[in-house]
Amino acid sequence: MQGGFLASGCPTIPIQLFGHDLDAIIDTGFEGGLHLPGPLLIKLGPSPVSIGRWQMKSPLGHSLEREVYEVDILIDGLIITVDAIFGETEEALLGTRFLKDYRLTVDYPAGTVEMVRGTP
Repeated sequence: MQGGFLASGCPTIPIQLFGHDLDAIIDTGFEGGLHLPGPLLIKLGPSPVSIGRWQMKSPLGHSLEREVYEVDILIDGLIITVDAIFGETEEALLGTRFLKDYRLTVDYPAGTVEMVRGTP
């Protein structure tokens, strides 16, 4: 699957969530699966299913606790169920819990992002 870069230089991968197309930023500093903009939860209505709470530390060292939801995303032609949290960011973030199943190549000089699902 091919991705791209935001104007800021952040690498992204396209995903679809309940019919919403998003360019998810690849964030290897985020240990969760998927972080989504809070306002998107309201738009999705009752569809996401809460599966508990998750405690984490912010990049500034603050303790945070978030509700975790199970959501289905369409990525590279496959529907994948992923744990997601909703927060204050305006961007979607793909974290290391999601990326563990993929080989990721980010080539800044060439301007390419490629993500390939590994074989179990």
